[in-house]
Amino acid sequence: MSQSLRQIDATPSKRTYRSIIADYGLETAICELIDNAIDSWISPRKHHSLHIDVKIDVDQQAIVISDNSGGVKESELRKLISPGESSTTGDSTTIGVFGVGSKRAVVALAQHVQITTRFQTQGTYRLVYDDEWLTSESWDLPYTIVADKLPPSTTEIHLSRLRFRIDGLDLGRLQKHLSMTYAHFVEDRGIVLQLNSGAIMAHTFDTWAYPPGCAPTQFSKTLSLENTGGKIHFEITGGLICERDSDASEYGVYIYCNGRLIARAAKDAELGYMSGLAGVPHHRSSLARVIVSLTGPSKDMPWNSSKNRINFNHVVFQAIKGDIIQVVKNYAAISRRLAADFESAVQPYATGAIVAEHLAKTESIKPSRLPDIPKSRKNFKDAVFELNEKVAEEKPWVRGLYEAVVAEEILAKQKHFEQSNRLSLIILDSTVEIALKDYLANEISQPMSDDRLANLFKNRVDVHKEAEKHLQFDPAYWKKMGYFYKLRCDLIHKRAASGISDADIDSYRRVVRRLLREAFKLRFPR
Repeated sequence: MSQSLRQIDATPSKRTYRSIIADYGLETAICELIDNAIDSWISPRKHHSLHIDVKIDVDQQAIVISDNSGGVKESELRKLISPGESSTTGDSTTIGVFGVGSKRAVVALAQHVQITTRFQTQGTYRLVYDDEWLTSESWDLPYTIVADKLPPSTTEIHLSRLRFRIDGLDLGRLQKHLSMTYAHFVEDRGIVLQLNSGAIMAHTFDTWAYPPGCAPTQFSKTLSLENTGGKIHFEITGGLICERDSDASEYGVYIYCNGRLIARAAKDAELGYMSGLAGVPHHRSSLARVIVSLTGPSKDMPWNSSKNRINFNHVVFQAIKGDIIQVVKNYAAISRRLAADFESAVQPYATGAIVAEHLAKTESIKPSRLPDIPKSRKNFKDAVFELNEKVAEEKPWVRGLYEAVVAEEILAKQKHFEQSNRLSLIILDSTVEIALKDYLANEISQPMSDDRLANLFKNRVDVHKEAEKHLQFDPAYWKKMGYFYKLRCDLIHKRAASGISDADIDSYRRVVRRLLREAFKLRFPR
């Protein structure tokens, strides 16, 4: 039978404070302090609205964070400095459970820390500590009663002698980070979050596109955890976005835990971004976005202790991993099929309805419950070349005609050309002139000689009259062709050319393609 001989003093060393300084940057540390204020407000839920104000003085290199989440009782002041001490138990839907985040954050940010707090309408108390206290072995820390009371339910944290310098660029990045991390708290719960007196606006990522047959799909189910007895509500929404990502970095998986953004645009192999599944990250997949939302006891959330990454080995993530990969795989494949035709196949469909699907507790997402992957579509150039390959073998002179049509189509889609309609008009009209020459030289029963063609083409009107003898188009067609020829002449020969509208170019395209179909049997995709 074993016998207890001695006891071990397991009091933690304060070196644990200093060991994490390198792990925290400005964004991570500020978020820890905001998390702490939100948790204090949520548990127990306060009836007043929560205001959190972050002030950063880049000249003085100082930070002040204040909130009205409730304050700390005198009897519980130890929770402000003692690692592991927390007001939350991990059983509620808060965003803190470890009891170390805010303690680590202030030490990571500053060498001098002053915390002033007032619980409801009671007295105001202040704690002050610095690196000298952190290097001592004692955990004793005096606190003082402050005569100038804070507003009720308020806590203020003053940080000075910062460990790293903060500049204007840092403030810009922090503002963006806060707007994304706490978007649902600002938008859904009415929390007022300010940075240097400027309100943080919610930045969400559900800007979906609704292309026919490929609308976003949302699945939901409840997970029951055997090891903790907790329940996690799991919601996953996959779809395409209606704005093309300029730097192709914002696509991927977004994971929220109890409303807080934990992972942004994640493209890890554990989420399906690998060969054989969704494929390695590639710009052709940049239209696909997947948003995962987990709600439940904070102790069961699959985040790391800094809440800036997902723990892929966590039992909850393992339970939903297959569902995430299935949705990522499906919409990444749709993105690859539609990305080349974004302007026509995706961008116009900015409104619609999300398809909602409920799953049983043990049910997984099957491919049959996701949109079908569109059949591969050839681009215009490849389609034209394929449709006319046999004709070009028999009549080599037609190749330049349909290639000109392709060139004009490609040019018209280049958004950086301000005068693309002028260029299109020149290409289309030149194509007509060359096509009529090739037709009269090669296609009619008695082809014209070079000399006769040279004399005829001195006057374009005469060319139209000659072609009209062989091509049975209605008079309105030839009248329209004459109109566009005059438009081209005005552009080239007059000092102030008339404007060329999109409608004019669309109409001339139809004229040109009809000529090429009837005169040379060329084909074009619809």
